[in-house]
Amino acid sequence: MKKKLVLALALSVMMAVSGCGASDNAKNEEKAETAVADEEANAADEGEATADATDAGKYLIDSYEANGTKVDHETLVTAGMGDTYLELLPDGTGTLYLYNKAEDITWKDGKVTIFGTSDYTYEIDGDVLYLDMQGVFYTMIKEGGSAAAASEEDTGNESTASADKADKGGDGKVSTEEVMKGYVWFSDILDMKTFDMTYEDVRDYFGTDGLFDKEEYSEHMKANYRYYKWVSDTDDSIFLYVNFKEDEDGVYRVSSYNSSGFTASDASAKYLDELKAKSDAESAAAVANAGTKKETFKISKFAHEEDYVNVSVELPAVEWSMKTFGSDIELVNADDPELFGAGFIKFSLKDTVEDFDFYKDSFENYQEIEGRTIGGIEMKGRTYKNVGYEWTEYIGEYADGKAIAVGIVRVDTAPGTVGGNIIDSISFE
Repeated sequence: MKKKLVLALALSVMMAVSGCGASDNAKNEEKAETAVADEEANAADEGEATADATDAGKYLIDSYEANGTKVDHETLVTAGMGDTYLELLPDGTGTLYLYNKAEDITWKDGKVTIFGTSDYTYEIDGDVLYLDMQGVFYTMIKEGGSAAAASEEDTGNESTASADKADKGGDGKVSTEEVMKGYVWFSDILDMKTFDMTYEDVRDYFGTDGLFDKEEYSEHMKANYRYYKWVSDTDDSIFLYVNFKEDEDGVYRVSSYNSSGFTASDASAKYLDELKAKSDAESAAAVANAGTKKETFKISKFAHEEDYVNVSVELPAVEWSMKTFGSDIELVNADDPELFGAGFIKFSLKDTVEDFDFYKDSFENYQEIEGRTIGGIEMKGRTYKNVGYEWTEYIGEYADGKAIAVGIVRVDTAPGTVGGNIIDSISFE
């Protein structure tokens, strides 16, 4: 179901953008130049500014809605849209970054023009920008701003923010280092697992309650939201802003987060190596204490269950599980095999090594890497991005008419790591 949603999302977005007269690049470039020139000339003649400078800023995608379907940020990341943004520059120009492609835009109050010919409307409420691309709606949050889902006027509901803030949190004060490390821990170490964290989990991570900002009901999402900050104790402009959404059990879990006062690249450069080493050590300790379990399963060719290979592997007794994905098998880096965003190792079987190249033309950032011996098979290696995932893949011939691929997503398989030990334990028969 999720793959269908991601595919539908990708198609609807591409149709929304490409369906606006962009099939002929040369004509569009000419029209874009003409439109910008005309707009500047008209503005000069009428004595009007091309843009309201108060709207200027960089707005990062938070959610998406089309045909009555609301898509949250986690799913957008999976669909390869997690880094989408709209940047409005004070001079009336800017950028729409969508699916790893930057499109130049022009804009003025309430309207964005793409390709020089296609106009889309937007509204801004506080730090939230709502962009309507012909019935495809984006909710975007200003960089460093508060990621509120909607205003009271938009929802038509009374805000519940009248509750005493002191009863819902603390002062949220931590060191600047802890703020930056927290961002790196969430974005680079936990990755999608961050969105399974409860408020209590985040509070325990920082060792203190967050600074409560507001609480509201989102009519679009039909859910309650709470917003907290963890703030530098030396500079109030440096903070981590975390949104929590109430689930059906009344538990508030992370739905999105952003930062202020520092860049993600700076934080990663300072702390990623240290935090990754800490994470690896904690994971290795948990695995060592729990021991291993042997799993045996078979992988078969699509629509031919009679044509299969048996696979044996030693998995950690904790933090790993297994699930079937069509005719393939995935080893999942989580106790719950359905945990969204968990890393995995995927096993597939086809007739030949070349059969795994069927979708190769759609792979992004394709690179060949050093091969690896897995289960006694000498496999060639490669990395690429496809369907939102950054893949490391090893492919080799097991026997005449049987080729095996081992695909790896968000799992470190370097020698000596937990993932590396799993790979080394694999055998085929």
